[in-house]
Amino acid sequence: MNIQPLNDHQSELGEGPIWSKERQALYYVDINGCYIHKYDLATKELSSYKTPSKIGFLTIGEGSEWVVGLEKNLAIWKVDTEVFKEISPEVEEHLNTRINDGKMDPFGQIWFGTLDYDFKNPIASLYCYDGKIHKVIEGITISNGLCWSGDGQYMYYIDTPTREIAVYDYNWQQPDELKLLRKIQVNPEDGMPDGMTIDQDGYLWVAMWGGAKVVAYDSATGTRMMAVDLPTPYVTCPAIGGLNGQTLFITTAKNDLIDDVAGKVFSIELPAIKGVMK
Repeated sequence: MNIQPLNDHQSELGEGPIWSKERQALYYVDINGCYIHKYDLATKELSSYKTPSKIGFLTIGEGSEWVVGLEKNLAIWKVDTEVFKEISPEVEEHLNTRINDGKMDPFGQIWFGTLDYDFKNPIASLYCYDGKIHKVIEGITISNGLCWSGDGQYMYYIDTPTREIAVYDYNWQQPDELKLLRKIQVNPEDGMPDGMTIDQDGYLWVAMWGGAKVVAYDSATGTRMMAVDLPTPYVTCPAIGGLNGQTLFITTAKNDLIDDVAGKVFSIELPAIKGVMK
């Protein structure tokens, strides 16, 4: 498989890639660098927008105002500018935590989690935002990957140190009442599960921090289906997009590595992918 970097740009901690079909562009964040980046597929131009703090995630909304997760707050970002408007009080104001990964569910609600800055204490949580912030799960250490089945019946979730993908019965009208159905175990030899996306066949594509790969699992059976190897170890999150919906974009991090590879965004064409789950 021929995997290539999009360009020479290296993020400190690249994360949260998301494909905009309308803009034909890949958006992603550099959490520690405090940037949102936009890669235009047609022009191959990279645009960068400074954020007012560390940024955990961004979501694609209607029009030019998107919800993003800053270090402690949710905010509205005026797309392709450096204008941000906070829309929530501080999350976990008095804890040594920050907002990490987040995504919009199929019904327009935004889910996001936090992480412990020491990466070892279960003081973080998972939240749902529907105009108000609801705490759903406590006792999290490093909240990461989120995605949903196409019919919205199941939610998949990763708390990285558990080395598990939790599968929940999901009712968007009662987000506080998640029901754990089963867990998909991650082989320690593959690394630590980080960000995640799902394709139209229901395969979960999971970035493996420290493992230099993205691993695909059958969401129904938990079977490990295949792996995409990368030339750098700290793989953070995949996203599906591109002209035909068959490109896997993958963000990575430097994590103190000093080379000309770590922190780049990579892409690979995978004909087996039938587009991102709607």
